[in-house]
Amino acid sequence: MGKAVPKGARKGGFGLGATKEPALLHRLREHARSIKATKDLNINDFSCRYLVVEDIWIPLGESLLIARFRSLWNVLLAGFGIHAPGKGRKKQVCSNWDTVHSGRKFAAKLPPNPKTAPELLKLVADFLRGKAVPTISPEEAVTEEED
Repeated sequence: MGKAVPKGARKGGFGLGATKEPALLHRLREHARSIKATKDLNINDFSCRYLVVEDIWIPLGESLLIARFRSLWNVLLAGFGIHAPGKGRKKQVCSNWDTVHSGRKFAAKLPPNPKTAPELLKLVADFLRGKAVPTISPEEAVTEEED
């Protein structure tokens, strides 16, 4: 799950009709570039479905979808949708997603994740088997995506 809010949404520019930019298309292209940058994923193995809604419904829709489906990349391997950290977040460590799926240039410059790729992959395997593993809440997933 993810969202494609118009530019300025996080800084108070979140309003109906605030922009005519194709934010959804831009965000999908960013995700495709992230997948293509990895060494272990093939873009041809992916597809997506999307729903275009008025800007006001994006945060609610995202939260509900994350809570309902608990997608691996939202609750365990967070970091797929992040951008290169700005100046205030230089101490941010490599995301779980980038630790497992290396290749994005900005992530290679970040301090290492406290969890190794093998440790994260074990958590993924346990998660997919239905075992209890530490995950983040839908609220945290939405906040993580915004950072």
